[in-house]
Amino acid sequence: MVSVMPKALGDANRDDATEKAAKKATEDLTVAEQGRMLRTGCLTVEQVSMNNAFGISAQCRAEGVQHERRQKVSADTQLLNLMDQLRDFEAQIVRDYGEDFAENLLEDQYAQGNVTDEERARILAIEDKEERQQAIADLFAEKLKKGEITIDDIKDHEWAERWIRDRAEVKAGKLDLAHDVYKGKVSLYSSAVDTTVKDMVQVMAAQNGKTIEDITDTKPVTHAEDLLSDSSRLNDLNSLIV
Repeated sequence: MVSVMPKALGDANRDDATEKAAKKATEDLTVAEQGRMLRTGCLTVEQVSMNNAFGISAQCRAEGVQHERRQKVSADTQLLNLMDQLRDFEAQIVRDYGEDFAENLLEDQYAQGNVTDEERARILAIEDKEERQQAIADLFAEKLKKGEITIDDIKDHEWAERWIRDRAEVKAGKLDLAHDVYKGKVSLYSSAVDTTVKDMVQVMAAQNGKTIEDITDTKPVTHAEDLLSDSSRLNDLNSLIV
């Protein structure tokens, strides 16, 4: 009689591998990606609330040091400044190197063996150009942090080191701002609260079984009023940005 045990074990191993891969994919979701999936109906509030695998807690801890430093100034004031700087810098890069500068960096590092097939495929599958560029910046920020690449590896792209750093600063600033919106310290209607920040707030709310409407205010405030309330914040801001 032929034993069915090897086949059964093989099926079990495949099921286990599939489950682990799904769990890893879930953990790799950024806060913004989770929020976008909530907004588009790919995830439900219940799924985010019940699933402890989502990585928002780890991401918040990782940004803790920078968050403490940024508490000295208004989150939306600083973020607007950072976003303006990044926008101007990227416009300069586009003028000098073309619109596909980030994708060209990815392909160059892929050719050098510093980017895996899986990493390249995952990023190139992102249709939205802004999200794809952020994913590329995130990938290289993580590789630099882990020592998988060095600044020398990307030195042929003279803009890359600053661009990766500036993207990381803006992303961290958005996470800080999302925290403040969630806690009611900053209005949902602040001019610095874009779709990405709203998505982050939505995930924070969903993890507690709430919706964004449950934890945000309904009274719009103007950015000008916020600036006038504490003009010294601008001086503090200049001392923080290097």
